[in-house]
Amino acid sequence: MANLLSLPAEILLLIPSYIHSVGDANGLLNLCLTSRTLRTFTQPLIFRDYDRTDDYIHSNQNHKEGRIGPLLCFTQTHLPVTDKVKFLSGIMAAKANPLLVLLISQAPNLEELDLMTSDEATLSKIVNSCKRLEGFVYIASPCNSHQYISVLEPHKSSLGAISIDLHRADRSVCHWDECPQYDSFVSFTNLYRLKLEQGSIQDLTALPASLEVLGFHLCDYPVFDMLDTLIEMSQTSLQSLYLDNLDARCFSVGILGLT
Repeated sequence: MANLLSLPAEILLLIPSYIHSVGDANGLLNLCLTSRTLRTFTQPLIFRDYDRTDDYIHSNQNHKEGRIGPLLCFTQTHLPVTDKVKFLSGIMAAKANPLLVLLISQAPNLEELDLMTSDEATLSKIVNSCKRLEGFVYIASPCNSHQYISVLEPHKSSLGAISIDLHRADRSVCHWDECPQYDSFVSFTNLYRLKLEQGSIQDLTALPASLEVLGFHLCDYPVFDMLDTLIEMSQTSLQSLYLDNLDARCFSVGILGLT
């Protein structure tokens, strides 16, 4: 191996180039494990284009054995930050998953996270591993905690879009006055898009002045008072606000308040 690595770079490049030409992805991955020099030459062939349709890496328990290999190799790439993947989605972890935290800590340039069903401790570790988050999407069901604002606090100056869907029960189970509330978003000074469950943000003064688009995943309560307040605020503190959508499980109950 030492004699091989002493060859000129132009010769060494022929090895990964040939393996790439025959479409042997596993061969390229194995080549990354042989030496640091060959890994540097091989990685640009494995991770070359990052179009919007290709920038999702999934780590799912249903994937075939060995699928985690490319992800592990990816976290060690020497590509520029702007070329690295921005999204990590498909996380399915009901309990702490040290592997996922480790992977993200090795790719701190992640700008957007799309997560599903993670406990608060793991979620906090994953978020803290990122240097600068600009987008955050989280879906969980069921969920008993609303401490997600404090989890996102380290990125309050960079987050521009937040979407949290906790699949809250309808008001026959959770009364309007008993629905847990999010903390204030006012400190998120660059937040322009926000989507939550209607019942979880009754205090609309908790919205930041930078907000441009507001949407609700689930409207299980009457919306008339809320809309009146938003219209008033659009003339004062939220002058750029646009109401995106109101998703109701049942129109008569969620929108009109009829039972």
